[in-house]
Amino acid sequence: MAAAALVTTAGTAAADQFRNGHWVRGAIEQEFIRLGTLWPGGPPTVGEPNSDELDAARGGRWQAFGVDTNRIYWHPNVAGGKANQVGGLILQKWLTNGDERGTLGYPLVSETPVDGGRFNHFESGSIYWKNGTAAAYIVRGAIRDYWAQADWEKGTYGFPVSDEYDFGGGRRQDFERGSLYWNVHIIDAETGPQQYTTSTTPQRINPSDSTTDPTAMDDIGPRPGPDLAPTALSPRCNGNITNPDRWTACSRKGWVLKERRSENGTLREIGRLPYTVSLSVEFDKVTQFNSGNAAWKLDAKIDVGTGQESLAGGTRAHLATPCLTNTSKCGTGTVLPTKEVPLTPSTTVEHTWSQYANNLGTAGAIEKFTGLIGITLKNAGGLTWSHTDASLDARCDRVTIRTGCVNPTAKTAVVYDPVKNPAIAAVSQHVFDAQASLPSHWGNPQYNYLTRTTNQTIIDANRNKACPSGSPVSCDEFAMASTYQGASRVAANDYSTRTVPKASNDSQGGIMSNYYNATRILDGDPFGVVAILLDGRQSW
Repeated sequence: MAAAALVTTAGTAAADQFRNGHWVRGAIEQEFIRLGTLWPGGPPTVGEPNSDELDAARGGRWQAFGVDTNRIYWHPNVAGGKANQVGGLILQKWLTNGDERGTLGYPLVSETPVDGGRFNHFESGSIYWKNGTAAAYIVRGAIRDYWAQADWEKGTYGFPVSDEYDFGGGRRQDFERGSLYWNVHIIDAETGPQQYTTSTTPQRINPSDSTTDPTAMDDIGPRPGPDLAPTALSPRCNGNITNPDRWTACSRKGWVLKERRSENGTLREIGRLPYTVSLSVEFDKVTQFNSGNAAWKLDAKIDVGTGQESLAGGTRAHLATPCLTNTSKCGTGTVLPTKEVPLTPSTTVEHTWSQYANNLGTAGAIEKFTGLIGITLKNAGGLTWSHTDASLDARCDRVTIRTGCVNPTAKTAVVYDPVKNPAIAAVSQHVFDAQASLPSHWGNPQYNYLTRTTNQTIIDANRNKACPSGSPVSCDEFAMASTYQGASRVAANDYSTRTVPKASNDSQGGIMSNYYNATRILDGDPFGVVAILLDGRQSW
């Protein structure tokens, strides 16, 4: 391969070059040499020529170098007739945008290093790439002007991390430290933190050892049935707790609807409307326990605050529930499940839905409803906006004796109360002593909850370890065999056994069966145990 003489004066070729089977000539040759100024005859920085000169748009010319990883473009009326190189990820981005025939046009400069990256300016925009990233991005038009005024990548916003895209009727582009906007007019909703706290104190459940009637439990009276008329929130939410009991969930969050317009690249707020969304969901524990009922009542209350500027008069919205768009999981039986409501300053909006699980057709089915129990609000005309407030928790199942639902975030503790169930006295004394003496204090939530297991292999192993063959018929073990903390799964000094009257063992079996079923304690669910003595002392 023959090579012509190279450079006689800086930036000027004495003759065209023939390299790698291709001629490099004219202005393209000049830029080829300039980019390899320190090249003493070896491979240039852009690589060897990989094509002859080819025609480009509007009477220009281009040539490929390397394995088409660099190109040099020239047009007589662009950049004063100087040729310019485009390479790497910047070249890939430019080619995707249509190269010189696309919206950016010809390069005005060759690829230029800056602190942390590289760029090319083009006739109608720029492409920037940050070191170590996998993509380059186009910046153009008014957004590019705003960014340039903020000192490009060195300034407030840093490198681009996206191309511009449609947003709020205009355009938006994201940068490392913020976003820039053009011709945008939006309304959106922003939320604050949950205003209720989550209780870590378990609800005490004191079941009978004989009847399965949940009204025989001392923890709480019967749940109300579905009420399709607007009602107040559940009174159980008055304590400002998200999980007041196993059959109720509550939420309260503050929201602000903000109207904003773009101005010099940034968004300026031109109106706001604050409101508070309070929610409660109630499960009818009596109906579900007696006949099976995977349903609940959802109440929503929206307290609208004082509007400002463009939203001083409020707005209107469509009020609905996420179940309406997730009908494979849940359904809504309420008439007018979607309702247009006024969000008028200093007023209150209330609505109630009767809802049910849709996917519990198989015995053993378990369905969680995370993100579905709550409300959606969206614009009723005007600018598009929407938000979902669905932090209430629900779980329905067909695992226990009948179909039903609970709030799984509400922990519970079963109570062994010899006043209510006299036969439990001996077991209650055993548990009282074991919780005080065992290193892990199983069932005392200040130390360690118990966790239910329904795995019969584990249950049998726990029983055989604690009360092996030949043990008294009324051998009682703690933790119970129906937990993952049973004797076969803990250290030898971390479980306890005691001989108790058979009637006491039988009483415990009835209590635990009724407790598991009524509170829908499933495999893996945590729970506590409270042991009460005849003199009134309690284990915790």
